[in-house]
Amino acid sequence: MALVVGLLPAALLCWAEHQSWMMVLAVVAVFSGAQLLEGTVLSPRILSKSVNLHPVWVLLAIIAGGSLFGFVGLLIAVPVAAAIQVFVRHWLKLYRASRIYRQTEAVEPAD
Repeated sequence: MALVVGLLPAALLCWAEHQSWMMVLAVVAVFSGAQLLEGTVLSPRILSKSVNLHPVWVLLAIIAGGSLFGFVGLLIAVPVAAAIQVFVRHWLKLYRASRIYRQTEAVEPAD
């Protein structure tokens, strides 16, 4: 949506000034490339550093949240993923400190 909202005035102003389809196509290419770079590289990296998640997990959370819950899912996807990460790390810490994890004897399978 942001691509269309920003691209339409830029293309119209380019056409009004140059009356050249090549210039309009150049504006569309530069605008689309910048939007693609921002959406797939810059935003996930910045967001991942602020919530301490890997950028791939940020993208997966946004995709899953958007496809499952729509716009609301897009808004809550990253905080929910960060909360899940906190719970998993806490659970792993408890598990690794437990007797089950530290058990050195082989357990005989039950018949």
